[in-house]
Amino acid sequence: MDVPRGFSAIESSAEIVNMPLSMCCDWQGFTYTMSGWHYLCEMLREYKLKPKNNYRKSILKKYYDKYQPYSTFECFLCEEEYDPLRHSTPWVPLPWESAFRIRLSDNQHFGPNSNTFIRKEFVRTISLYHRLESQGYQPQENKDGYIRGHFLKKGDDYRFKVSGGQHRMAALGVLGQKDLHVKIQPDWKRVIDIQHIHHWEHVKNGTYSEEAARKIFNFYFETTGIEKAKKYGLL
Repeated sequence: MDVPRGFSAIESSAEIVNMPLSMCCDWQGFTYTMSGWHYLCEMLREYKLKPKNNYRKSILKKYYDKYQPYSTFECFLCEEEYDPLRHSTPWVPLPWESAFRIRLSDNQHFGPNSNTFIRKEFVRTISLYHRLESQGYQPQENKDGYIRGHFLKKGDDYRFKVSGGQHRMAALGVLGQKDLHVKIQPDWKRVIDIQHIHHWEHVKNGTYSEEAARKIFNFYFETTGIEKAKKYGLL
């Protein structure tokens, strides 16, 4: 079976596509290659250098302690867009998404988190790293084994935003994987195109101004995670 790759995958209807790792990011814009920054990747790189490190001394613990955003907008470094008079909650969905379920504690994406949770994330990520190191990424061999996500499109540029498989993506990034087969997230819109900003649900209903929605969308194309790491004293 011919699996579409890169930009051509956007225009296809294939469920499984091949993505360069360099074009992938998580929902907050963190990226998985050496040229970017992702808290799980940094934790694994640190572990490779200091395998006897306790989780309490890890960059993961430091990340959760230092990075504790109070709103969706802070996650995209545009805190000024949050207006308590306009928004019923600081945790509004992304402009193009219908709903947003976020846990404000013991959340893998940011702090504050309990030490028990951080230790579990630390152990889980290292265990997965060793498994992928020895066995490789074999999504077809496991139930729901594919990393999942969908596309953000801006002209002739794009990103693959990961919705499931953050730990696997981080481990593969540290292992030097260049590309991988991923699955389009079922029941999600395949492509979010900036050209359709006027039709995004939370732009139409006034949750976001067009300017704010554009800032968040462009964040995925203009940052790599390094900017946020610097802001919060993680670099």
